Amino acid sequence: MKKYRVTYFNGSGREYNDGTWIVKTTPKTIRAEKIKQFETGVYSMHDVGFKARIGKGTGNPIREDDHDTFIVYFGQAGTPYYFEPISEIKNPIKSIKVESFTKDDEIVATCLP
Repeated sequence: MKKYRVTYFNGSGREYNDGTWIVKTTPKTIRAEKIKQFETGVYSMHDVGFKARIGKGTGNPIREDDHDTFIVYFGQAGTPYYFEPISEIKNPIKSIKVESFTKDDEIVATCLP
């Protein structure tokens, strides 16, 4: 299961951010579910919680890339939805302790987990 950032373009070429999706892949199917909306007040064809099977024979064709990105045409419509993986930070920094400043105004700090 991976998280993806999804964008699409409207007819005039404006790019829209369609939120965060989770994609689950099995040997036979690919399932996508929208879990978060990024932009508020912007029309989206898919509400949070929307689920779809994608790929061959599902009515939602997919075009895969070599770099774990892919494009889905939901309902075989002309609007391409571009899925780009979101990299997960395994150990995020929660705080930084400033130790001192150098003569060149550089900060000497320690990252705390």
